Amino acid sequence: MNSKVEIAGVKFDPITYDLALEAINSFVSGNSKHIIVTPNPEMVLDANEDKGFAEVLNKASLSIPDGIGILWASYYLSLPYKKTVAEKYFQLFSSLLDIFLSPAKIRKIFPERVTGSDLFNKIIVPVVFKQYNFIIGFRTGHQVGIIIVINIPQTHRTGSQKSCTNIML
Repeated sequence: MNSKVEIAGVKFDPITYDLALEAINSFVSGNSKHIIVTPNPEMVLDANEDKGFAEVLNKASLSIPDGIGILWASYYLSLPYKKTVAEKYFQLFSSLLDIFLSPAKIRKIFPERVTGSDLFNKIIVPVVFKQYNFIIGFRTGHQVGIIIVINIPQTHRTGSQKSCTNIML
């Protein structure tokens, strides 16, 4: 995996769906614990206010940028520094337009948009059918905020395959 990219104090892995699924499969087939997070822009803002939350995000084995705002921020922060206020505003607005007019440009740092909800759907079915044990954590005010996939004894499982939303940390 490539080195992490930091945006507003939160570290991200520049990764595609396929690479994320490969990493998750290797995590699940191993015996060690892993934390997989999918921070979105709102979570980055929360992490700036809650250092404990920031620590959890930054210690994750895999941190997947969730949302076009994270992709745009990585692109904007990679642009050359402009000295005048007018140049800065022009750069800001033109980079925002690139989201719609030149979407490939904003994928300079992160190759594709990998959403937590789509990734969740791609990993939960194989996890359930392989009978791996798993824990899914939620953060108040967010959808799937943190996913933890680990091997734990069958007797300690909470929830069921049919009611994944009831599985709690």
